Amino acid sequence: MQRENLWVSWHFYSFIRGNHIQDFIHSLIFIIHTFVGSLLAFFIGRGLLYDTAKKRFSRSEIFALIEKSVEKKPLRSALFMRYSSFPELMKNFGLSVVPLHPIYFTTAILVHGVPYSLLWSYVGEETKKRLNAQVDSTSEYSKFYNGILLFSGLFGVIVSPAVVAFWIRDMKKDYDAKKK
Repeated sequence: MQRENLWVSWHFYSFIRGNHIQDFIHSLIFIIHTFVGSLLAFFIGRGLLYDTAKKRFSRSEIFALIEKSVEKKPLRSALFMRYSSFPELMKNFGLSVVPLHPIYFTTAILVHGVPYSLLWSYVGEETKKRLNAQVDSTSEYSKFYNGILLFSGLFGVIVSPAVVAFWIRDMKKDYDAKKK
C-alpha cells in the first residue's frame, strides 16, 4: 500500500457502517467508535507519530497557515478543520502536531462528529431499506431522507469548501500583512 492511501477520507466507510446500524444502541456505539478513533489518532499523532506527521505537514504552506491560526483561535480553527473537506486522517494527525489543547480537539469532535455520525448512520440505514424495497419513496419520511441527502451534498460540495477557502484566504491575508 502506498503512503498516500493512508490519507484517504473515511466517509464512505462510515456510510457502509451505517447500513448495519438498526437502533439507538448501535448508533451510540457508532458515535463512540468515531469519537474514540479520532481521539486515538490525535494522541498517537501527539506521541508515537509526532515526528513523521510534523515532517509531512511542515511541507505544506496551508498547514503552516493553519498552525498560525490554531495559535490565535484554537477552537475556531479546530472546528474549521473538522468541517473541512480535508481527509479525516489529515484532520486528526494535522491537528495533533499543532499547539492545540486536547479540550479544543475534543470539543470539535463532539460538535462535528456526533451529528455526522448520526447523519451517516441514518443515510446508511435508509439506503439499506431502499435497496431492500422496505420504504415507500413517496412518503414524508422519504422526503426527509431526500432533503438530508440534498443538504449534506450541497454542504459537502459547496458550503464546506467555500468556508475553508475563505478561512485560508483570511489566514493568508494575516500572514501577508505580518510579512510586510
